[in-house]
Amino acid sequence: MKTYRVYGYLIWLVIAASVSSVAQDAEPIRLGAFDLTPTLDIQVAKDDNVYQTAVDQVSTTVTTTTPALALVFDNGISGFSLDYAMEHGDFASRSSENYMDQRLSSSFGSYLGQIHLLELSAALVRGHDRRGPDSPSGGPEDIDSINTDLDEFDDDTYSLSYTLGSEAAPLRLRLTASELRRRYTTNLATTELVNRDETSASVHVFSNITPSLSLGISYRGSDVDYVVSSDSNSEERTPALDLAYNPNNRFQLRASVGTSTRKVLLTGDESDNDFWDISLDWSMLSYSTLSLVALNNLERSNSVGGATTSTEQYSLTWNHEWTDSISTAFTYSLKTDEFLGVDRTDDDELYQVNVSYQFRRWATMSIFSDVFSRESGRSAIGDYEQTIYGLNLRLTL
Repeated sequence: MKTYRVYGYLIWLVIAASVSSVAQDAEPIRLGAFDLTPTLDIQVAKDDNVYQTAVDQVSTTVTTTTPALALVFDNGISGFSLDYAMEHGDFASRSSENYMDQRLSSSFGSYLGQIHLLELSAALVRGHDRRGPDSPSGGPEDIDSINTDLDEFDDDTYSLSYTLGSEAAPLRLRLTASELRRRYTTNLATTELVNRDETSASVHVFSNITPSLSLGISYRGSDVDYVVSSDSNSEERTPALDLAYNPNNRFQLRASVGTSTRKVLLTGDESDNDFWDISLDWSMLSYSTLSLVALNNLERSNSVGGATTSTEQYSLTWNHEWTDSISTAFTYSLKTDEFLGVDRTDDDELYQVNVSYQFRRWATMSIFSDVFSRESGRSAIGDYEQTIYGLNLRLTL
């Protein structure tokens, strides 16, 4: 109870101090035709269930430091971006969980004439899986004596897209292709079993029925190839109907509905799963927005064996700007994961609250809290809750 009183007092101080503050955008460094924007995020959080377990829960303070650089060029016809971020996590009483992640990404887009748009992107990630019951190596057998590395991996992602037709054209065609290459670099006895290559491609055809309504059809395909064992290799095919409705600047609806068919190549077993991806954004006021997302699709897990889940998720988010410098975000989400080929279903519930105060043009402080709970169909995991709360400070120029 004392913790909530302290945070309530901090929130009151933030609101009281905001009266004379005016929020502004960060100032980039001009480098000829390029803009360079550096940022630094420092976060201190309390995590009451580091290993996400039902029993023997471990609590600690986690400090993350994330410096980042963003280089951007845009002349209205072509655009280019190059981003780099490095995140260091320090666990106060659990040094075995300390990590250093890095991400380098780039994107390029250009109009080739008035109706041709070409887009390229690439990302190189050196990351890790949080230690827990669903990580490739599983949770710690003895939380007081951990002598194994985190499950670290390298991800290489590449994508290419081509669009024929402008936004206002009566008919548009969009082709996309992407590839993900994941390779684990530690604990190879278990992690190499989920090393994989994922290749996907899609075709979208849109028709503008009215200035505010467009309808379309799409077809998506993906292949998953595991490096060590081909037992879990699979392919997925998803035809869908698409809709976009945007009658004004305050309301936007996007929906894609179809059926996903997954085939395990080794056995030839097929399963059909409903697919939908629906999002609704409603700006009730110019400074207040509600967002609703409903999603049902197939997802891949990094747990041993490369389990695939049929995931159904709903989330509601409210973003509100109380003043020029004070904003809040509230999110509530429900998620159900049904593991294909395994007698297991997980039900997740998540509450998120964030209060941000931009007390200088170059500095923003946030107070946040995440409350997560899971009811797992896997007896080794059981039911558990996890609460994370803390402060985040973002600095820029």
